[in-house]
Amino acid sequence: MSETTFEKQVLQRLSHLEKEITLIKERVVDDSLLSDDDKKALDLTLKEEKEGKLFTKDEVFD
Repeated sequence: MSETTFEKQVLQRLSHLEKEITLIKERVVDDSLLSDDDKKALDLTLKEEKEGKLFTKDEVFD
């Protein structure tokens, strides 16, 4: 593997990790402001989103 290719891969991974860390920090700060009920509702919504159970705005209002 050439140095250039290796360097690009390392930079891509670092960029990806930086984005993940930013999301985690945002979530932790936001979560500290939420009530327990809000956290449960958010977790349920995220779970349903991953499972494809959520409706789009168009599906709900059409």
